[in-house]
This record gives sequence, C-alpha cells and structure tokens, in this order.
Amino acid sequence: MSTAQYIDLPTTSQSPNIRITQLDVLRGFAVLGIYWINVIIFGLPTGAYSLPNLLGQAETLNVGHWVFSELMVEGSMRGLFSMLFGASAMVFLNESRLGASGLMVVDRYYRRNLLLIIFGIIHAYLLLWP
Repeated sequence: MSTAQYIDLPTTSQSPNIRITQLDVLRGFAVLGIYWINVIIFGLPTGAYSLPNLLGQAETLNVGHWVFSELMVEGSMRGLFSMLFGASAMVFLNESRLGASGLMVVDRYYRRNLLLIIFGIIHAYLLLWP
C-alpha cells in the first residue's frame, strides 16, 4: 500500500503570491479546450454542431474534426476544468488550516463562489442564452 503524501503550503503571511504552476498549466489547457468547443458552437447554426454534414459536405476533414471534438474535447475539458476548480478550492481552503485567520479564508471562499454563481446566472440568462 502506498502512503499519501501531503504538500504543506506556506501561509499567506509568508508568501502572498504562491502559485502552483501545474494547476495553472492544466487550467489553461482546459480553457483552450472549452474555447475550442465554444467557437464551433457559437459559429454554427443550432443543429450543425451535432450533425457535421448539416452545413456543408461530410468530407474527411470535417468528419475528422467532428470526431476529434466529440471524443477528445467535448466532455473531457469541461470535466478537467471542474476538477481543477475543486482542486483550487482545496488549495484555497488549505490556507485556513495553516493560517490564524481561518474564518476569513472560508468567508472569502463563500463570497467568491457566490460571485461566480451570480456571474453564471447573468451569463446564462441575460448575455448568451435568451
């Protein structure tokens, strides 16, 4: 059996700008994947994303692009982005264990999530999806 290894992060008073490079790189990769899908979805008519031969002919390049997007990008990038959001939340809340102001960190965490929910509602119902 392998033992779990934990990384002790310094408190915010020691290093205020600590970043985990691997999480940032994976997050950027996931954002590019989501961008890949959204450019296609917003650039085509509603049914053309699910049916690649609805707009144009089913040529090898068009079908290959559609198959790659469906198999490699569609769900995996959203899933990766969601997992990274959870990992970032755990890193953020790990500071509460190490710092003396744990309640302030949890308060910031809930305020941040509330703002993200409000932005998501505005984005979903007012900006893009009438």
